[in-house]
Order: sequence, then C-alpha cells, then structure tokens
Amino acid sequence: AYVSAEHPDATANVERYGYLYSWDDAVRAPIASEATEVQGICPEGWHLPTEAEFAILANHSAFELMSTTDWLNGEGTNETGFTALPAGKYSDVRFENLLGETHFWTPSSVSATVARYCSLMHGCSELINYDGNKVNGKSVRCLKN
Repeated sequence: AYVSAEHPDATANVERYGYLYSWDDAVRAPIASEATEVQGICPEGWHLPTEAEFAILANHSAFELMSTTDWLNGEGTNETGFTALPAGKYSDVRFENLLGETHFWTPSSVSATVARYCSLMHGCSELINYDGNKVNGKSVRCLKN
C-alpha cells in the first residue's frame, strides 16, 4: 500500500499521484534489444520517454515542470503544462518523500539490477538523471508516439 506515517491514506495517494512501479513492471521486462521505443505499461500508441526525450524538458527550470499544488513551499509554476506531481518514491521497503520529489523511470538499463530515472525534487531547479535499483518504486510518464 502507498502509505507512510505522514500520509496514511493509500487510496487517496494512488488517486492523486498514481502508482509507483519497479523498473521491470514499468518497462514490462524483458525489452527487445532492437526496440527504439518501449511501450511498457503505457497505453497503445504511447511509450516510456528515453533520457534524450526527458533532456528536452531539462531546457526548463524544474519549477516550470512542477504542478502548482502539492509541492512543499508551493514552488511549482507549471509554465510548461507538464504538471509533475510530487509522488515520492518507494525505497528500501518504505514510501518516502511524498510532496517533496518525484522520479520517472526511463527504459535505460545499466545492469541486471540498475536502471536510469529522471528526478524533480523540492528545492532543486533542475531535472536530474540518476541510476537506481530496479526493485524500487518510481512513477512513469508516457509520451505519445
């Protein structure tokens, strides 16, 4: 369940912020080596954005990508219409940082246990790429083909 001591309503959390997925579930692993677009859990006609596609967003301040509600200190301006919500993450058997950050899986695998993701965090003006354990829970964003 998507709960923490500070945010105990799992149903409301999922309805507002969506689910958090392991990398394998997000991409529906395994991925064909020749795949240029990975549909993963996205609906037909949509795909998981690559790091290069997320990099286009990095031309904007993180605050311009953040929703105008929910973020700590109300930092988001959503000038881009991306409306990133602070869904937090699932890490080390617990949910963390709801209202303070959000992370999006990319289809980029680094190793059998590590994959790439992009993050927006409270107080940080940049969209940043990281490596993370594939079993941890992150959000997904789908991009129309």
